[in-house]
Amino acid sequence: MAGWLRRKRRLQKACGWGKFSAYEEHGVEEYWTLDPVTPDHRFHFRNGEYLEAAEPVDGWVASRVIPGFRVRVDWLNPAALPAPADCLAEMAG
Repeated sequence: MAGWLRRKRRLQKACGWGKFSAYEEHGVEEYWTLDPVTPDHRFHFRNGEYLEAAEPVDGWVASRVIPGFRVRVDWLNPAALPAPADCLAEMAG
């Protein structure tokens, strides 16, 4: 139990303790933290009572709240932003 609590506190501190705790407490289903300067992004999804960190799958992050919405993680790199039309075309399949 102590390891779980340390992990949760470390995650909350990294993501903005106040907001993260409030979102978790009030049932927010997913929480994406996108850094506008670096490609250090975090994605959290509800698992029961708590929000848990999730890793991209095959380079994609898919929303659990908005069916069909997904983005490639490399599109979120502020140093190499792709053309929006290219992203939309790839999202559409």
